[in-house]
This record gives sequence, structure tokens and C-alpha cells, in this order.
Amino acid sequence: MNSTQELLESDLRGQTRVLKRLAQGASLNEVLHTLIDVAEESRPEMIASVLLVDEATGCLRNGASRRLPAFYCDIVDGTMPGPAVGSCGTAAYTGKRVIVEDIKTDPLWERDRDIVLGAGLQACWSEPIISSTGEVLGTFAMYYQSPRAPDENELEFVSSSANLAALAIERLRYQDKLLQAERLAAMGQMVTAIAHESRNALQRIQVGVDVLQYEIEEGSEARDDLDRISRAKADLQHLHDELRSFAGPIQLNTSTGNVAEVWRQAWTNLRVSRKDRDAQLVEEITDVELSCDFDAFRIEQVFRNLFENSLAACGDLVRIKVTCRNTHIDGVPGLSISVRDNGPGLPEEIRSRVFEAFHTTKAKGTGLGMAIAKRFVEAHHGTLELGNDRSGGAEFVIKLPRKSQ
Repeated sequence: MNSTQELLESDLRGQTRVLKRLAQGASLNEVLHTLIDVAEESRPEMIASVLLVDEATGCLRNGASRRLPAFYCDIVDGTMPGPAVGSCGTAAYTGKRVIVEDIKTDPLWERDRDIVLGAGLQACWSEPIISSTGEVLGTFAMYYQSPRAPDENELEFVSSSANLAALAIERLRYQDKLLQAERLAAMGQMVTAIAHESRNALQRIQVGVDVLQYEIEEGSEARDDLDRISRAKADLQHLHDELRSFAGPIQLNTSTGNVAEVWRQAWTNLRVSRKDRDAQLVEEITDVELSCDFDAFRIEQVFRNLFENSLAACGDLVRIKVTCRNTHIDGVPGLSISVRDNGPGLPEEIRSRVFEAFHTTKAKGTGLGMAIAKRFVEAHHGTLELGNDRSGGAEFVIKLPRKSQ
């Protein structure tokens, strides 16, 4: 048996090993590291790496590697894809394979040449990991410690490895979404079961408070206690309403409208919250059509939540900038709306959890606001994601299809 046939059989056994780990219910981290192991065992001179596109920020995150130097992985983590950002950054940006035979001379590595050469790496071939819908999920890279060009078998190997990675990423992300949906369904049933009784109890508390307000003198200690009871009731009502919004089914009432009117209404409704503050909403919407199909009530809640968070995070003077551009969502024409403030931005440890239910940095927050906002936008078949904070402040990007689906 010749070496080519042996390598082919080795590759097939390796693919079976990766698929078996996926079928056994291994985590994405475990499956991707198995893929790395298989690659490096069959080609010992090669150093493999998987980078994943962060769904929230669009930057590249370390997915799996065994032999890349730790300092190099730390530098690569968080890289934003671009037209000339090494092999992987360029592959993620273009959605096409990038072959760099000699890092010393290739212009794609001009920015980070000294770093990658310092890691002892001199060639890098990168294949984009593409989902079944054409979305770039990450990259599979093959590094070498000397300049070299790939042969036909190696090109086939990097392509099949990227396809395996895509299968694993899509399946495991789908399972996560399915689990989340099941949790939401269970929570929805629970909330529905207690909604009637809790609403009646809150109403009885409010009636009692209203009656006692007429009987207890203002400024007295008893009146202070009554006011605290009233505030506690309002907090419970707010939590109850947010739980229902988060867990319950979302029924949209869509119509065609100007989305700018909605964010302006949300800003107007926060007049009391920004009273006595130097806060300004700045719009940059030149030459962009702002008409699309949406549920005005739901989308106003999304903008209100974003504006409230910015007002809470920023010290005076507060500047919240809204910019718009045309975009596509899975090939469908859409509108992209960026909301950026001039506050301190989001710490890295917060960014990964910003849409997580019940996670909050506010003393009185429920931790449901951003999770609800994301659900509302996704119910429109759109997306709500964290933007790039390198320009300062926090940025959130809403993408809505032009026509309801």
C-alpha cells in the first residue's frame, strides 16, 4: 500500500473518530480538540488551529489548538477579521481559502509578521468554516515552521477538516438553542400557572396601599413604611411583567413603518429618567431608507432598554449615537441600526454574558432586559448583537429584515 493510500485511510479513520465524539455528546471544545489531535497525528509537521467567530462581536476567538505557543494564542484571540489580517483573519473576512506559503514575504502578514515569526511559524493555510446557510463560523488553519506550499491531498484535508468543524459547531449550537427553547417553554408554563394568582395578590396589595394613603398622614413614620411597601409592590410587578415577556410566546403585530419614529418615541418616553441630565440622542441616517416591517411596541421596548442602559452607564454628558446602513440577513435585504454611547464600554467578562437571562450589573436590575430585547428582535427574524467597542463606549447592533417573513 502506497503512502498516499495510507494517508487517505488515516484521514478517514480520523474523521470517524471526530464524528463518534460528536455522536457521544461531547462538548464543542472536546470535539474541536479531537479534530486538532487527528490532524496533527496524521501530519506531525503541521500545527493545527481552530478559531471561532464570536456571534456577539464578530471577532475571532480561540476554539482549539494543542501546539501553538500560548502567547501567540493570547494575541490572536479577539482579532477582528479584515482584508489583510493574516491568513485566518482574511479567510474569515472573505469566506475563501487563504494560502500563505511564506509569511516572511506575504503582504497579508505585514501587520503581525514579527509576532508570528517570533512564534516560529513561517507558513499558514487557512480554510473558512462555512455553515449550511453560508455563514462564516470560524477558520481551520494549518501552520508550518518552514515555508511550503500545499499539495492536492493537503488542500483536500484542510477542506474536509473545516467541513467537519462546521458540522460540529452547527449541531452543538442547535442543541443549545433547543435546550434554551425547552427551558423557555417550561418557564412559560410556570409563569402562566402563577400569573393569575400573583396578579390578584398584587392588585389586593395596591388596593390596600391606596386606602391607607388616605388614612395615614404624609411625613409620618407609618407613611414612610407604606411608601416602601408600595415600591416593593411595584418592583414585584415589574419582575412579574419581565418574566412573562421573557418566557411567554411572542405574538407580533407587524406593520410597515419608519423605525426612526420608534426610537424617537422611546427616547421621548425616557424624559423623566434623563431630567436634569446633559443627555442627547444623535442621529446619523443620511441616505438610508428607514422603512421596514416591525411590531412598533416590541421594537420600542428594545430601544428603550438600550437607552436606559446607556443612561445608567454614562456620566454627564451623555451622547447616544444612532447610525443606520443597509444590510442583508441570510441573503434578505435588511436595515442595520447601531446604538453607541460614550460611556466606559463593557468589560470583557460582561460582554460574553450580556444577553444571558438573570445576569445583571445593576443593583435593582432583574437581568432580563437584554435577554428580552434579543428575543423580540429574533422574533422579527433579525439579530441583536454587541458591536465593536474599540472606538469607545458600548455599541449594540440591531438588524431587521425589510419585509416580515
